Amino acid sequence: MSRRSWLVMVVLAVVGAAVLSGCGYPEILHRSVRFNANTNVQTVYTSANYTVLGSVKAEGESRCILLVYHEGTVGQGLLWEEAKERYGDKVTAIKDITAKTHYMGILPPIYSLAKTTYRGTAIQEKP
Repeated sequence: MSRRSWLVMVVLAVVGAAVLSGCGYPEILHRSVRFNANTNVQTVYTSANYTVLGSVKAEGESRCILLVYHEGTVGQGLLWEEAKERYGDKVTAIKDITAKTHYMGILPPIYSLAKTTYRGTAIQEKP
């Protein structure tokens, strides 16, 4: 075996070990704020500037395979679509948006799945 072939094999082994250890895809683990499911926060809106239409919830899912193929729909745009579908053109803003992300990976660079739930309050600003 030539010296060059040996060097290529060592480099590939190091890169492969780094990718399989997950160091190539750790950012999704820290994207969402820690969520405490035991809290019950209730916001009271008393503004004369807008009318509360109601709460909205949307879910998105994203998957990545081999760090090459990525598919899915995530983002607060899903919350807007849900609000527009439920309340029509009356929605002018969404307040108190929260996002909760669940992550699952099988050797994360090989296959990973993130499911995010978005919640917010749809409002209509008064003229």
